[in-house]
Amino acid sequence: MLIDKNIMGKNLKRLRQERGLTLEKLAELTDMSINTIARFELGKNTNVRLDTLLRICSELDTTPDALLGLQPNQDRFAEYQELIAELSALPAAKRQALLATLIAFIRV
Repeated sequence: MLIDKNIMGKNLKRLRQERGLTLEKLAELTDMSINTIARFELGKNTNVRLDTLLRICSELDTTPDALLGLQPNQDRFAEYQELIAELSALPAAKRQALLATLIAFIRV
């Protein structure tokens, strides 16, 4: 399986920032160098060992699948479930009208 290092790097940076961690702090928490973390975020580090991946995931409170972009972000998944529940509660005519509006908006 090929892992897109750019997706991992973007997810790593986003999760680190969402948790209010600096590069320096995450490097300290994972016992890695700042340069290593920065290279991961930039997608320039081509070798990610499993133990390294697990240390990063542990400190960011995420899973390897989520960090690697292999599954939906769990926070967004909960938001999607809530949205689906709200949409499901709408009468069919309103649901269809909303869907048509969204499709038109996306295609603009």
